[in-house]
Amino acid sequence: MRKRNKRLLIALLVALILAAGAYFIPADVTPWLEKPRQAVTDVLSRTFSSVKETVSRVFEEKPQTVPAVATNGLEMPRSRTNTLVGYTGFTVSWDSTYRIPEWVAYELTEEEAFATDVSRSDTFWEDDRVKNYSKLSDYRGSGYDRGHMCPSNDQRWSEEANYDSFSLLNMVPQDHDYNAGIWLTAEKWVRNVAGKYGKVYVATGPVIKKGLQTIGSGVAVPEACWKALLVIFDGKASSIALCIPQSVAKGQISAYAMSVNELEELTGLDLFYNLPDDIEEQVESMTSTKGWQM
Repeated sequence: MRKRNKRLLIALLVALILAAGAYFIPADVTPWLEKPRQAVTDVLSRTFSSVKETVSRVFEEKPQTVPAVATNGLEMPRSRTNTLVGYTGFTVSWDSTYRIPEWVAYELTEEEAFATDVSRSDTFWEDDRVKNYSKLSDYRGSGYDRGHMCPSNDQRWSEEANYDSFSLLNMVPQDHDYNAGIWLTAEKWVRNVAGKYGKVYVATGPVIKKGLQTIGSGVAVPEACWKALLVIFDGKASSIALCIPQSVAKGQISAYAMSVNELEELTGLDLFYNLPDDIEEQVESMTSTKGWQM
């Protein structure tokens, strides 16, 4: 009886395996009979590829978000100097004490980010609409680059916009290796974010504090520069910030990522204050770099 039961159990298992095979494998079982090892490999390969596609789709990275409402003027930080200068594609809050921008803010759409309608102006110019504006002579022979806060490549969607980006009110003294290295990487990153989400709200500027080295007639040389980004997608908001010391020329920008709240602590600024208070606090406390193209 035991042998008979064992034979019945084996027969039942074989029947189950055959039934499962009829359900799960292709109708044409010839390959399984002729080349069983290759057939199994093929089926497993197709299965793994399908699973990989599903996992990629389900777990596509997006930043942490919270509900958001208004979308107008979200890029604008609060100005402590109350000296705002409007340009075609961005706004400057000018600090006449340190003779560099307190911050520069603008919206950047996907179309603007990758526009090539015009070439770089490369004509740096003085804007005397503000008190203690910086001059070309301040940078001459200083050893520092005129480092864009709003990059020229973000303003290639119009000739006027690109010309405006070379105003000295949009510049801070930057070490050349920094300007042409990690800061350039950060600028490209902003455009990639605009490309992914269709639009990004950008605030950027130097870290201003007492005792900074100066060049020329008193133009301060910041020890670090920063960027804060805000995106709205699917009716929700998300933010991230960077603060990169001028002593750093190369490296991954993700190493300098932080929450907007942390950046506000470093700069004393009130960023994205046009968000509703409850939303602002949630958005500005975000620290995750997921979905930010870093």
